[in-house]
Amino acid sequence: MDQNTYIEQAAAHFRTLLTEQLNRQERMELIGKLKTEMKAAAKLLEFEHAAYLRDKIKELEEMK
Repeated sequence: MDQNTYIEQAAAHFRTLLTEQLNRQERMELIGKLKTEMKAAAKLLEFEHAAYLRDKIKELEEMK
């Protein structure tokens, strides 16, 4: 799978999750998983994907 396809699938998955009501615990777990994925993407020099994940993490952290 190429990087663009992966990013598009991640974006679709994230939009689906945001449309559902996540409780605080679920949101914190998702943030943890996204942070792990972000670090892995940066390590693989996939900086655009890492930046995308960073932005989504910020959105989740700002949700109440």
